[in-house]
Amino acid sequence: MNMSLDFGLHFLIGLQPTAALTAHDQALLAEVRPAGITLFKGNFDRDQPEARWRTRLADLLKRAQDAIGREKILVALDHEGGRVHRTPASITHFPAARAYADRAEAVARVMAAELQSIGVNFILAPCCDIDSNPQNPIIGDRSFGPDAESVTRAAIAFLRGLESAGMIGCAKHFPGHGDTDIDSHYALPRLPFSTAELAARELLPFKALIEAGVPAVMTAHILFPAVAGNLPATLSPAILTGILRQQLGFTGVIVSDDLGMKAIAPWFDVPEAAVQAILAGCDLLCICAAQADTGKTRGMYAALARAAETALQNGTGLAQTLYDSQARVALLLNRLKV
Repeated sequence: MNMSLDFGLHFLIGLQPTAALTAHDQALLAEVRPAGITLFKGNFDRDQPEARWRTRLADLLKRAQDAIGREKILVALDHEGGRVHRTPASITHFPAARAYADRAEAVARVMAAELQSIGVNFILAPCCDIDSNPQNPIIGDRSFGPDAESVTRAAIAFLRGLESAGMIGCAKHFPGHGDTDIDSHYALPRLPFSTAELAARELLPFKALIEAGVPAVMTAHILFPAVAGNLPATLSPAILTGILRQQLGFTGVIVSDDLGMKAIAPWFDVPEAAVQAILAGCDLLCICAAQADTGKTRGMYAALARAAETALQNGTGLAQTLYDSQARVALLLNRLKV
């Protein structure tokens, strides 16, 4: 098998919470050469006038890209409105998704234009979660509605708005976070649904967005014991390959939710979990300074390289899996404007 593997393409790294590139990030980005970075509130010099914070952000992004050394990189941002808003006041702070569900396309178009003006090219939205559990502490009004029909209608409109402005979007959190009663930032939720029950409700918005051509889907750190035993969705071949790829026909990039979140972090105390995630179906592993020591990425990178070398020697399928996964990420990068 003749192939060139680029393990950095499997990583999306959330920067340290500063408006200037830190020595930690400079070294990490140069060593790992990830597919891209994720921004958080701390990366914006929020107390400065608009011209100043824009200049500082542009410098941060240039230094990050120079360190990575790729012609194109993903610059990702969670940007939904409501509680999920990282940018300074001069970028429109829309209400939560529930409040603009009936004008989602127009809102997405404005979001895309504003974020493109500051260098963001990958919005980690729309939420395709159905707000079916009033006790849910993390989704709530981030969802477009309490039923599959309203969520699907608004999520497709939102995707249309992003695409009309040339912005890449990401449907989340697969296979559905709306019915949980635990915040996966702090603990691991569990839902009892079977594959058939997921298909009857939770999967419907994702299915529609996949048919509409959504380029990326983000995983949920949730246990579905009836489908995947004791593996969270992010590490489950049954969910990511069996349902998302094979059943729903998704051919784009699967992005993990932040691997520093407490729901999933115990698995990633071992670097080899990165191999497990790729084998399950993930393409991009998201690890952010807001939740974790991003230096762990070095160990994950090394684990992927070791596993690939062994696979090439033994003729196992992992090498082909890595190659196919990296090809999907490369295609996503090629969609970006330089």
